[in-house]
Amino acid sequence: MLVSSIAVSAKETINYSDKIQYKSSEIVAADSTKPDFPIPKFTNPEVQKFARQYISYIRTAVAVEKSKDPARIKNFQPKAADFQKRVLKIYEKLKTLPPSEVKKFSDFLQQSAYYYMGRK
Repeated sequence: MLVSSIAVSAKETINYSDKIQYKSSEIVAADSTKPDFPIPKFTNPEVQKFARQYISYIRTAVAVEKSKDPARIKNFQPKAADFQKRVLKIYEKLKTLPPSEVKKFSDFLQQSAYYYMGRK
């Protein structure tokens, strides 16, 4: 299971996978109806906005894969390519931020891959 619980004190560390840990104070709920995927708090608002959009994209990708509908999968491919480009742009923006933000973002992308692979 990728997620345990996020209802802990800000000083506790939450283990969301075997490799990535976030402090509860570093987490923003992905959305109120599905708190199963943590979004770390980023210092840059643009990076934070992208993280929320990326979670929505990942959830949509899972639904598209599960549908096994060739037309739906084909129609989704441009969105996947767009998000790949956007990830690269965010990494460019992260170059101006502290290394801890780059690591946090990299960990977030890795966690999203775990989430995707575990759900499809």
